[in-house]
Amino acid sequence: SKTSIMETYLSNHTLFVIDTHDPLPSDLTELLDFNGEYPRTATAARLKVLDVHFAPEFDMNAIRPFLTMDMKLLPQVINWIGKGEEFVEEFWTVMYELVRHS
Repeated sequence: SKTSIMETYLSNHTLFVIDTHDPLPSDLTELLDFNGEYPRTATAARLKVLDVHFAPEFDMNAIRPFLTMDMKLLPQVINWIGKGEEFVEEFWTVMYELVRHS
């Protein structure tokens, strides 16, 4: 089953290599690559949340936790999702749906 957004956010963001003779699943390899490419754990965490929970197909259920937040937090959530230049174009839908359903 898929992890929660919080579980993804709190997961390990410093591990970038797993030494094994068996090939790793591609989704795990991608997450390890985020850790190696983005040494700031906050950036790796944000990108992994966006990748795991909002890509490649947007799922309306994924934003439900955001919809129950205090409205005062919504600008910070939108800022957090759109922060940085990585993947921003791919996640306009996430920000649009957050605003639309808030």
